[in-house]
Amino acid sequence: MATSAARPIPREGRVRRAADLRPGQDPSARRCSSRVDAATIVAMTDIETAVHHRPDSLLRVVPSIGAGVAAIGMALYQVLTPGAPQATFGSALDFLRDGLFLLYLVASIAAMVLARRQGLLPGIGAWLVGVGYGLLVIGVGAGLVLQRDPEWFGILGLPGNLLAMAGFITAAIVAWRARRIPGWVTLLLAVGGFFAVLATEFGTSVLIGCFWLWTARGVLRPARES
Repeated sequence: MATSAARPIPREGRVRRAADLRPGQDPSARRCSSRVDAATIVAMTDIETAVHHRPDSLLRVVPSIGAGVAAIGMALYQVLTPGAPQATFGSALDFLRDGLFLLYLVASIAAMVLARRQGLLPGIGAWLVGVGYGLLVIGVGAGLVLQRDPEWFGILGLPGNLLAMAGFITAAIVAWRARRIPGWVTLLLAVGGFFAVLATEFGTSVLIGCFWLWTARGVLRPARES
């Protein structure tokens, strides 16, 4: 069987290839340069991907961590000082109690808004919690300034609690139907949010605290994996 002879490279092709090389450059150097350029492009792509998955700022996790830590702190306070909260400010522990409560309310509002923007808690539930807890912030903040619970606190406290409880339940149902959060996390959100303030003397705020810490963990995970 006859073998085909190697086809000679046309003179024009040899001239073109020679023109691509700089004077005094070895042909193997061009191949090495091409490999380096390809590796550089791949590295730049990896960097862009990592930056894309990295959280934009600590603002995405600080509210969730703050709400979680404050809620668990409230539960620990109730365990160490059993009994219903008193409307007095006779010691530093009383300021600590209301300070933790105020931090929990403010951080929960911010965390709810961010969770809705990120698509974790779609629907109107986040806004209900924000409005309800906003009313409570006014009353609790005034109590810290006046060093006593204002007489008009009930006017804001009752509708604020009702709106917040309805918001947590709504957010949990919508998120579960949309498959945004696991089932057990849905229970933390619904039950924990419903009883966070209603039965705070029993330390129930630990449930909603665990939910917010889980949320912060979910936001930080893509940055670690990238």
